[in-house]
Amino acid sequence: MFSKNQHTVKHVLKTYKSAWLLSLLIIIIVSSTLISEIFQAPKVVSVKYINFVNPLDDNFISNISSIEITNRVGTFKFEKTNSNPGNGQTYALIFPKKAPANSLMINEIFNELKNLKLKKNYIKDQINWNNFSLDNPSLKIVFKSYSNNNKEIVFNMGVINTIDNNTYVNFSVQNFIFQTDILKKPLESYGIADFVDGKMLSSDIANTNISTNINTKINTKINTKINTKISIH
Repeated sequence: MFSKNQHTVKHVLKTYKSAWLLSLLIIIIVSSTLISEIFQAPKVVSVKYINFVNPLDDNFISNISSIEITNRVGTFKFEKTNSNPGNGQTYALIFPKKAPANSLMINEIFNELKNLKLKKNYIKDQINWNNFSLDNPSLKIVFKSYSNNNKEIVFNMGVINTIDNNTYVNFSVQNFIFQTDILKKPLESYGIADFVDGKMLSSDIANTNISTNINTKINTKINTKINTKISIH
């Protein structure tokens, strides 16, 4: 009787152990699947299947009304003041301060983005978007156009790999992420001094120095008069 009960207990324990191992195996498989989904490698699409057409063509650029650049320094907003066929387009900075913009710089940005050299293409899905840090871009440029009911194109640039000189970009009107060379100009770290017309900046500095000198002279004269009166009394 005792031997029979002992055999039954062993059988129950063996069954319980098998069930426990099976459950553990299922948990491991499910966890591995979830981890694989989260850290899934980027989905590459062969270049031969992609007919890339740069949306920043001459027609769109000529009709741009405003530009908004957001980078690691802050946000800078520009409005086009006029378009000169021979000298390019001119812009004014309207935020964070109002001043003539460095229009040469703006036109160089157009030229650089128009001539991107693409290396690889990736599916534009949430996994790749996050993998390449496009959810928190190092550079974001919003172009708004007069034409096509104020059409808007957003350019995003994600992670910058300085080891192999690659970065990952996307135009909002396209369903792919592109690997390309790092931009020649480090727009992701440009500040107001880079975007404002140099002549205007020099003028502001000169005016500041003049104002400082005038205030210094006035304060010196006032202090001299006060000290003279105190001495007389």
